[in-house]
Amino acid sequence: MGGLNENSKTQSDKPKIRLAVDLGTTNSIGVMWRDGAAEIIPNRAGAKMTPSAVYHNGNVTLTGYAALARKEDEPYATAVQFKRYMGTEEKISLSEKDFTPEELSALILQSIVQDAQDYTGEKIDELVISVPAYFDERQRRATRKAGEMLGLPVIRLINEPSAAAIALRSDKDMEQFIVCDFGGGTLDISIVDCFDNVIAMSAICGNNRLGGMDIDMAIATEFARQMNTSFERYSEKEQMLMLKHAEEAKIMLARNISITHDMGDEFGDAKVVLSQTMLTELIAPLIEQLKQCVTRAVIDAQVGMDDLDRLVMVGGTSHVYSVQHTMEQMLRLPVETPLDADYLVAQGLGLYLGMMERDESMKDIVITDICPFSLSIAVGDDYKPGHFRSGFLIERNAVLPAMGKISIVTGSIGQSQALIRVAQGESIDFADNREIGNFLIEWETRWNERTIFELRFLYDLDAMLEVELVNVHTKEKFCYVLSENGKFERKDTLQKSATELRIMQVTQIMMEPFLQVKARAASLRQIVPVEKRNEIYRNCMNFEDNYEKAGSSLKKRSDVVEAYTSYLNGIEAELLAVDIFQNENEPFDVDGPIPTDDGGWH
Repeated sequence: MGGLNENSKTQSDKPKIRLAVDLGTTNSIGVMWRDGAAEIIPNRAGAKMTPSAVYHNGNVTLTGYAALARKEDEPYATAVQFKRYMGTEEKISLSEKDFTPEELSALILQSIVQDAQDYTGEKIDELVISVPAYFDERQRRATRKAGEMLGLPVIRLINEPSAAAIALRSDKDMEQFIVCDFGGGTLDISIVDCFDNVIAMSAICGNNRLGGMDIDMAIATEFARQMNTSFERYSEKEQMLMLKHAEEAKIMLARNISITHDMGDEFGDAKVVLSQTMLTELIAPLIEQLKQCVTRAVIDAQVGMDDLDRLVMVGGTSHVYSVQHTMEQMLRLPVETPLDADYLVAQGLGLYLGMMERDESMKDIVITDICPFSLSIAVGDDYKPGHFRSGFLIERNAVLPAMGKISIVTGSIGQSQALIRVAQGESIDFADNREIGNFLIEWETRWNERTIFELRFLYDLDAMLEVELVNVHTKEKFCYVLSENGKFERKDTLQKSATELRIMQVTQIMMEPFLQVKARAASLRQIVPVEKRNEIYRNCMNFEDNYEKAGSSLKKRSDVVEAYTSYLNGIEAELLAVDIFQNENEPFDVDGPIPTDDGGWH
């Protein structure tokens, strides 16, 4: 008889073993959910962090600490900081062999996966990987590709600040705070709303080319100046060594007002000086970029400084005093730099794994993320023939998953084909945005009419974009999905039901208090006098308007709901104050006969 044997049944029922990786520019960390807690996985050296470094000399390939140890002596065979080039055509040459950033990242992931398997004795089945919130679609796709090069499905990409927010979530009923994730190579600024069991991103802004390594470069350039030369005049090996000295000086300065640093015999035993004041001046241009990111995030979140409770700094660069001091002076907020700031993203990833596994302590937590860039298509400009403007479907900071739709019409009568071009970016001029793909559609048309299409985007948590066009006249559908290779592929139908369901779930969670209060107001209108009914209706319109103005801020939304709830409580109190029943101690006073004790009437 056919059927599953006991072994195959056990295999199919076995839960998936998941590993989450904080894939960083400077260091990477693996974490798992084990025995009801997030556990950072030590590497083969017994450390929690694995340097994001790869060494290749033609015969031997090393990663982590072993690779980093070769950087000074063999810089031409050692790669670091390659995360900055994810999603580009950049090639990194190691001993005359070219690697893509994805391939180098895959080697780091492979090392961490092997460490996890050695540590737990279990085979890893699936990966979750963190990415900077400001990574665009190409960079996210490249990160996913790096994981899948190992033959492991990457089931989710998590924004680094979102992971940090999970770890930072407090027991307060509501709070709103800024997460400044300033790592070795990237910067993310996020405004986070926490309300009951919901963690929501209100706004994000960042810079994928700004991090601690830029501070190291500024210090190294200053050291070269103090030695009466320039950084560019040194050999590649000497530059690597000088950057190492700069990083060491930066770390030492975190505990001192000023230091004198010995450059060693490689630089003639030169001694250089660095102070907090000097460092602040050196990194002023970098700090200006940081300020711009913070300002944009706060404006996008539509919050004021009084609405924010704290600023939390995570990532390696968060330890730099000049950065901390600037943020504190600029925002006038309490600045927190947790002792475990370097591990917060990893811890949040581990907790997220607990949420995915529906662990009892984590299953009720809901986290919403947002879109870092607006999504648009190229549409013709009526005022400038041959010029294309952006037709936006999904706006920056829209809650994910998101759906957007517009109507488009062909540029000429009888047109039977069109090139649909899709981009990320905020410019109304389509050419200024980053085109992420395009596809050609063709259809039968009448010679004397233009064709109208309804176009819809579906964009999910993993930056998976689905596009659907419907010919309004013929109802013909064109369905495309942006594939892993960066091309739009035609599909017979879109697998959009899960995304649409998630959109409804997120909308329900975010709108539940609003809908409940609105329903309560509608019920009250049925039982109050006419003049009160009109008053409640007018106030309800104001309530809806104020709720819309609150934008994505959970705190502002809550304040609006609370104010209208208080108003409705007052209405109910007035209704309850009207006693339609006679007090038993008061005389019965009506017009007409009253019964007497002997059974008669008077």
